[in-house]
Amino acid sequence: LRFNYTYSLFENDVNKIEWQNPCGTGANCGNPSGLGRYSTLPENYAHTFSGATGVTLPWWATRLTGALSYSMWRQDETFLPYTTVAGFTGNTTDAGASSPDAKINVWLVNLGVNTRPFRDVTVAARYRLYDLQNDTPEHTFTNVLNPGDLTPGAGVYESEPLEFRKQNASGDVSWRIFRPLTLRAGYEYEQWNRKHREVASTHEHILKAGADLQPWSWLLARFQYSHGVRVINGIYEPLGGNATALPQFRKFDEANRTRDKGEVQLQISPIDTLTLTGTFFAQNDGYWNTDYG
Repeated sequence: LRFNYTYSLFENDVNKIEWQNPCGTGANCGNPSGLGRYSTLPENYAHTFSGATGVTLPWWATRLTGALSYSMWRQDETFLPYTTVAGFTGNTTDAGASSPDAKINVWLVNLGVNTRPFRDVTVAARYRLYDLQNDTPEHTFTNVLNPGDLTPGAGVYESEPLEFRKQNASGDVSWRIFRPLTLRAGYEYEQWNRKHREVASTHEHILKAGADLQPWSWLLARFQYSHGVRVINGIYEPLGGNATALPQFRKFDEANRTRDKGEVQLQISPIDTLTLTGTFFAQNDGYWNTDYG
């Protein structure tokens, strides 16, 4: 059993960078204050609690492993005024908030099992969960300056606390045909659930096949081919109108896609204390329902 606690703290004594406008403060210079402003990375902190375990069972050389972690990310830096124009109180929020009060909690789970039911056959299964829960309030900003004439704009700007959940489940079987050659076959399932994105969820099915060739103890050649198909399942309702109007207009990480990937790895161990590894892969992604971008 292993338990761990990590505390991360980022402090920044410089919360903004300002510079003089080379044009000056005239009417043609855009900003009567004559200053530009840029915010720097905000101060933040995080707590992470984690643990792991491994158990060997007396049957079929079976090994169970598991790891779990929970992280709390926090950021509450004071908002900077939207403009350097004196007397203008931009960045008015719906609740009068002066800071984002950002809260993100992250779960990470890894589970695995390896077993050898027969002398030359090994079976492995894995599961991984990454769940990013964003509890940051949604802030609505009004009274933001128009960039052209520096008058308060009528538009409303809303923050979007992005969050997602990613799950992977896979299994594979290895069969050592004879001592130099081992064949492998596997399957992996990947699911994404997203909030504040055009697509509510995607599902991908991946088939894998490969072989390990070790003619000598100091040389290992590994080959693998995989074919995956990712499909959209559902549209995020708040963005449904825009997503429905252009169903082929998808971000690449959300779009329907096929993926074919081939990999080659060579591992050479000229002496017991030295191993050299080289890898090469070729990948082709086909976005069969995306006409734009």
